[in-house]
Parts: sequence; C-alpha cells; structure tokens
Amino acid sequence: MNLCAFPNKGKIVVFEVNQQIIGYAVLVWVWTNEFGSDILWIDEIAIEERNRGKGIGKKFFSWLQTEYGNSPAFSLLVSDYNHKAKKLYQEIGFKQVQTQMLKLNNVVGLDTAVKDNRELVEAF
Repeated sequence: MNLCAFPNKGKIVVFEVNQQIIGYAVLVWVWTNEFGSDILWIDEIAIEERNRGKGIGKKFFSWLQTEYGNSPAFSLLVSDYNHKAKKLYQEIGFKQVQTQMLKLNNVVGLDTAVKDNRELVEAF
C-alpha cells in the first residue's frame, strides 16, 4: 500500500524539537474481523538516539490516545532485542498477545532489510 495513493489509510507523523526533525511514526489503519473495524497499526516509530529517554515516545502515545482513542485498539511490533521500547510500550498499556509469523514471497534482500532495520533501531 502506498500512503500517497490511499491517504485515508494512514499518515506519517514527524517529531520535531526546535524545528529539527528528530523522529517519525508511520500510522496505518488496518481492518480486523476481531474488532469489526479498523485498528490503528503503528507500523514504524523511530527517534534519534540522542533524543531518546526524554519523554518524546510517551508524549507521542499520549497524543495518539487523544487523537485516535476511538480506535478499538492500537497495534505494533517490537523486536525482542529492543528492550527499552518494550518497556515503554508495557508502561503505557501494551500487552503481548501473539507471535507474528511471516512467509515471504518474491522478496529480494530481506536479510539486508532486517539488518538495516536493526541498525536503524540501534542508531536512530
């Protein structure tokens, strides 16, 4: 899905401090039969390393609750090695409810994409 082609299905939120971009989040609305409606999927969230631990994530999730609290659920994935993010998500009410499984078809360079994602989490 391309958000430019389907702007009603998601948005990109940019985090700024003193007019400098220090992070972002990608939000996508996804239909789920379990809830009988769209839920808000936090597809990506990243904050520059030097700006982590300053409450930006908590402020973002507080804003998210205010703006989209009518969504029946918020969902996200977090890597096992990202302990700080897991701790934040648990503190604000997220619960681990399932294990995701993924079967890839015709994807080239996944090892690089996964490695790059881990490096992004560790470096950004």
